[in-house]
Amino acid sequence: ITILSRCQRFDFKKIDKNNMYKKLTEITKKENVITEEKVLSEIIRLSDGCMRDALSILDQIIAYTDGTISLESVHEINGTLTQKELKNFIKNIFDKNYENLFKLINQYDSNGKNFIKLSEEIILFLKNILLKMTVPNYFEDDYDENLYEEFSNINLKLIITYIKKFNESIFEMK
Repeated sequence: ITILSRCQRFDFKKIDKNNMYKKLTEITKKENVITEEKVLSEIIRLSDGCMRDALSILDQIIAYTDGTISLESVHEINGTLTQKELKNFIKNIFDKNYENLFKLINQYDSNGKNFIKLSEEIILFLKNILLKMTVPNYFEDDYDENLYEEFSNINLKLIITYIKKFNESIFEMK
């Protein structure tokens, strides 16, 4: 209690996406870095409102690339999947296409994907499916309507079960 009474406490909050986008755009211009259309939005999504994480991801990508950043390079360096790859993976789960799932898992392992980040991304994707099904007007303008459309007939309880399972797997991997 004595130590805590002598400490300052700072509660950091997520930064607004628009402000993050402006700052990242400013940095890429100063560094003479060319980015594909949705690269900065994807970095912002992956950093989940944390500017330090966004800057770290951007810095790693700049160091890795030759001055032009593609969406694929963002995911390659970050050890994550594109939204389309996530959709494909989750579709295989719901279709019970286990052979293809294990092929994808082996491919991700060979490519050095980060399975903790992948599990977090899968949980977020599943959460977005739930939101799309239960609160369709929740999403903002930059939302890709087609991304979650084919999952509209999936049982809500099944989605929640998968979210719980992937959440448990993150805990076990850590």
